[in-house]
Amino acid sequence: MPSNPSGLDSSRIRIERVTSRVAAIFALLFVMQCLPAVLDSGRYLDPMGSVGIPIAIYCSILAAAVAAILARAVRLAAGIQAVTFVLALVVWPLTVRDVEAMGALSPWLWYVITLGMALAVIAFPVVVAAFYIALLPILFALLRVRPEGGGAEWEIAALDAVYALILGAFALILITSLRHSADRVDAARLVAAERYAVAIRSEARETQRSLVDAILHDQVLATLLVAAKSETAMERFLSVGMAEGALETLQSSGPFGAELRSVTLADIGQRLELVASSLPVEFLFAHGAEPERSVPGHVTEAVLAAATQAMVNSMQHAGSIRVDAIGVGTAADATGHLLEPVRTVAIGTDGDQGIMILVADSGQGFDLDSVSAHRLGLRVSIRERMAAVGGSVAVRSVPGAGTSIAITWPEPRG
Repeated sequence: MPSNPSGLDSSRIRIERVTSRVAAIFALLFVMQCLPAVLDSGRYLDPMGSVGIPIAIYCSILAAAVAAILARAVRLAAGIQAVTFVLALVVWPLTVRDVEAMGALSPWLWYVITLGMALAVIAFPVVVAAFYIALLPILFALLRVRPEGGGAEWEIAALDAVYALILGAFALILITSLRHSADRVDAARLVAAERYAVAIRSEARETQRSLVDAILHDQVLATLLVAAKSETAMERFLSVGMAEGALETLQSSGPFGAELRSVTLADIGQRLELVASSLPVEFLFAHGAEPERSVPGHVTEAVLAAATQAMVNSMQHAGSIRVDAIGVGTAADATGHLLEPVRTVAIGTDGDQGIMILVADSGQGFDLDSVSAHRLGLRVSIRERMAAVGGSVAVRSVPGAGTSIAITWPEPRG
């Protein structure tokens, strides 16, 4: 029986196991059926024939059955039984002590000849098994026409031989076909596994590329933007801190760079407030989360990066507005000053285990359908980053009426 180093049963192994067990079960049933003929053979056989041959046949079949049930040394046990059956046919004429008492009776080995051929198919390669199946009926026919085999006519002996040959050929074709089918299934499974491995590697490379793209867009570009607008010493100090954080993130962006420890929602809120404090616009924070609820480290990094990008997007695209009785616009108010939109960050829980961060503004908004597929901020830095950790992003925006981005982990079901 083929070995399987992976520890998983292949289709070929399962087929071998099933066929050997079925053959062994039928062998036990057939030898029990021919037991009366075995007991009756004591009238015309000597002790070697009436006791020795049955013991050898029965013990070899029992050993094959035990091996099949235990799935150990199946081919060896089946091969021993097949050889034992041939030896029994050869030895049979030497054990007949009373030809007249035997008369025209057929040797009881006829009742189990098909079992010998079936076990030979299990034990031997196809060519050897085919030779065995062709040889065994010939040996039985030669025995059958002898006085020690019942002295049958050649026509009857030939008919018995053809009958046995048909059954043996059927067993050979059936088992061989099952083996070939199992081999094709195993080959197809192997090809599918290899293709899946290639797909996984490709996905990992794409995820890593998206991660680097997101880092560059989220933190590096944001750092450059803040640095370009820095005017005071404090703002320059904050931009230096953001640059150091971006470098650390780039260094830890490999496959093992994500933190394994859990982070509480309180820590996430503090880190987002720190990020917001480094931006040149104001964000109002609302905490409705359970402070002690924790989130896995790799999810934390994704959530923080997505929320940071959402805040940067709001800073870049919300615009300055004025509100009057007529409507919303981008012109100056009565004093000539542009009004900044209200920007908020809300941290709350979502379900029993999840969290949600809502970044919203009352800015000029935009048309979602008009966003280019090449824009990395919304597609890669926010959506794909959260999808990579099992989260989701919902964006709502109305031109002239503001934008809200809901970052949720894990993705809501239903």
